[in-house]
Amino acid sequence: MKKGYEPSTSDNTKIDDTASRTPSLMNISNVDLLAIEICNLAGQNNDQTPKASLPVIHEATKGRPKINDGKKIYASTKKNSRTISTQKDSPQQIKRSEIDLRPLNYSTTSHVELLARSFTTQSKIMDDFQEELCSTFKSMMGRLRAYRGNLTVMINFGRIMISQLHDNFIAKRNIHEKTFQVDEARKVLRDLEFNSNSRFTNILTSSTSDIKNIISMKHDDGQEYWDTKKIESSLVYQLRFLDSSDSLNENVFVEIDAETFKIQVKSISDLGTIYVHGIKRFWDFCISVLGDEKKSSLEYLHRELVENISDSLFIPPDITCEIKGLLKFRYSLEEVNVRHVVRYPSKDNNSILQIVEVRCLDVSIRDSPQTESVIYHAVSSNTKLENNDQRLGLWFEVSIGCRELNDYLSQNQKLELGDLVSWTPKSLDSLSLDQYMFIPACKILEKLDGVGSLNNNNYNNKRLNLTRQGNLPLAEPVSYW
Repeated sequence: MKKGYEPSTSDNTKIDDTASRTPSLMNISNVDLLAIEICNLAGQNNDQTPKASLPVIHEATKGRPKINDGKKIYASTKKNSRTISTQKDSPQQIKRSEIDLRPLNYSTTSHVELLARSFTTQSKIMDDFQEELCSTFKSMMGRLRAYRGNLTVMINFGRIMISQLHDNFIAKRNIHEKTFQVDEARKVLRDLEFNSNSRFTNILTSSTSDIKNIISMKHDDGQEYWDTKKIESSLVYQLRFLDSSDSLNENVFVEIDAETFKIQVKSISDLGTIYVHGIKRFWDFCISVLGDEKKSSLEYLHRELVENISDSLFIPPDITCEIKGLLKFRYSLEEVNVRHVVRYPSKDNNSILQIVEVRCLDVSIRDSPQTESVIYHAVSSNTKLENNDQRLGLWFEVSIGCRELNDYLSQNQKLELGDLVSWTPKSLDSLSLDQYMFIPACKILEKLDGVGSLNNNNYNNKRLNLTRQGNLPLAEPVSYW
């Protein structure tokens, strides 16, 4: 929990009782699209009138945000004007019932301003939230009917963060609130000098006890969410390369199956993201659509890289591979992860809980002049930094999905250039995504408040960095007599 946090009577209510509307999705290429608020009722019953509350968006710091840092940015909406406010303490509730919102120009509106906008009234109910979220989701999916490749839709739990926002625009401890008029606020959010931006981190926790609590979550009637007897698991070694020959500097993921040692090349792209912000919750979640291009073209483009890795790969107990010739100048290894993925189906077999244990390896790079190659060596490390902080080498990612939806989107894998898939945004209504994805995500979000509080959410732990060592020395000759 946050430092100095005192729960109120409204904090004990269910998260799925009320919510707010969001603007329509306008541009699929912008992954920082919008935030959908999730509010709480003041009481326990569904028929009570909810109190409107302001969205709270955590300010990002460099690296992992500090849990105790209480800096927040939120937006309040007044008649004929919008005011962007920042303050340290918990935001006060808006007690206005009449809100006059004028439409924003999406072509000139900052994505940070979209995240900060408030759409709260005293008459919002869960049905409004479901309807608006489903509408936004279908609008996003409609732009992907011509995508050729593998599509995966997951709801990831984590936190929305705004970074590179100047301290002058954040209220200090001795200032209760700092507000700006709409013109001034837009200038702050758009000015290239400040270059503020938003992103989503899905590093949820590093404690196995938190994961056990998530797996054993129960409904209000005492029944368990997930079937722990029917699990699917896989273990892959993931090497992330940066291709310098690509004008877009696309990331190339080389995945090695730990059981069969089969090597696959993937180019994973974030095709669309909907941010869902929990107003009075500790965490947020986002609906993410990931795309993986057709494998045939990727294997052709990066076949030499795959051949080098396949010929030199040595795994137990560590990961070692060699890149020869000019390829060492084209590709640079950015990160090596060991991903242990476990999937738990729901009791009705419609939803999927995915738990990913990510172990980030410490990578050393050695040049070998004799073979004109570079050797990468990845190993688990407990190396400490100069300030005695532990490196962040292990964390968990939690997400949920819909089995039927992923099967539905498999049509995109066989799509030919210029064609459209048979599914339409309207046909997605038959999958009942609100019942199998969106509502379960809200239920889980309500129960995640304590996750990450045991060890301050690993704030003192840093991500691993690649280190370059000297040239590989010649081996000493072995004398047998």
